[in-house]
Amino acid sequence: MLELKYCEIKDNKYFSSIPYFEIWGTLDGPSIFISAGVHGDEINGVYLIKKFIDWAKESKLEGRLKGRLFVLPILNLSGFRSRKRYVLEDKKDLNRQFGKTDSKTISALIASNLVDEIFSKCDMGVDIHDAGFGAVLLPHARIHISDRDNCISCSRTLAQIFGTEFILERKGVPSMMAVYMNNIMNKPVITVEIGGAGHLNEQLVSIGLRGLKNVLFANHMLDGEIDLPQLQYILHSRKTMRVNYTAVIKFNRKLGDWVEEGQQIGTLYCPETTKEEPLLAHKSGILFSIWPDNQICKGRQICSIVNTKSKNMTSEGLQKMENYQKNM
Repeated sequence: MLELKYCEIKDNKYFSSIPYFEIWGTLDGPSIFISAGVHGDEINGVYLIKKFIDWAKESKLEGRLKGRLFVLPILNLSGFRSRKRYVLEDKKDLNRQFGKTDSKTISALIASNLVDEIFSKCDMGVDIHDAGFGAVLLPHARIHISDRDNCISCSRTLAQIFGTEFILERKGVPSMMAVYMNNIMNKPVITVEIGGAGHLNEQLVSIGLRGLKNVLFANHMLDGEIDLPQLQYILHSRKTMRVNYTAVIKFNRKLGDWVEEGQQIGTLYCPETTKEEPLLAHKSGILFSIWPDNQICKGRQICSIVNTKSKNMTSEGLQKMENYQKNM
């Protein structure tokens, strides 16, 4: 029976309790945390944690696990309650408050307590996000080029065994959870992005659940075979298409589809001019992100496309990765 515990966050004027499960294995092994909801408007990660806990109960994970798991369903309680990205009490981004020991904000207090009470006890971690109310994203793991030299390979390996087709490697902010844990505590933590737009996507969440199981299998915390795609790619950048006027948008292609350069992937209608124009793919590739609603405002990102078949991969900011299983 999994017992829900609470990490108490308090000072003279503030009190809150962040829920978590601590799952002890029957044998020694690594300690890993899995977290979601650092941004209050991101629900696919929260739902993925629910699916993971359901699976843990149904499969009697406690009796088979080696090591220890901390599972945190929601980190930003006030943001979640108000459907806001930030922490409601101080309107700060919780994922920019790690390591800010000189700050007097509630967000910094939450971050420092999480590190002291839970994250510091772990060997590695998986922090799950989605795109909030922006464009919907294909599932992918993220790592940061600002990692310590002796830790980035660990982060890259952790991202690869999670098992998404794409891994986005980009510069991070020092006060991000994953960057702080990597740089200051020398513990690999990956950020996982799944879906967005305030809508649950069962298909994408199932990819995330498979990824969490992969992490347990690959770290020998659970018996099982990791399930990876035939090819994986590291993205170092991605180009997006943006709209230069507010419009009604309708796609005829969906997230994850392959499209050809110049192919019509939708239409844009401007009621101010009553003109409708085709939306054409700016290059060939896979629709990596896509605007989810039928109204889009000027300057917003319509979509991004990733080309995995370019002859010159580096010009696309993309590189192939050898399948992790070949290196085992």
